[in-house]
Amino acid sequence: MCAFSPQAYPHPWFTRSNIGGYFGGELKRAGYDGIVVTGAADTPVRILIHDDEVRILPADDLWGLDTMDTLQA
Repeated sequence: MCAFSPQAYPHPWFTRSNIGGYFGGELKRAGYDGIVVTGAADTPVRILIHDDEVRILPADDLWGLDTMDTLQA
């Protein structure tokens, strides 16, 4: 994952991170080399990618959960 770090505000420092797991392989298996997300949502959202279908869905049900509960959901 690569992004401009919000912790560095007001400096536009580009940073990277590794979320591990199966995300990279699953994204490639769905036919994508990467994702570019720009802007910001007014409410919590999640991105659902299933083969050639990409949807932005509400994430209110995930908001406030810890990492393990979010993964399970």
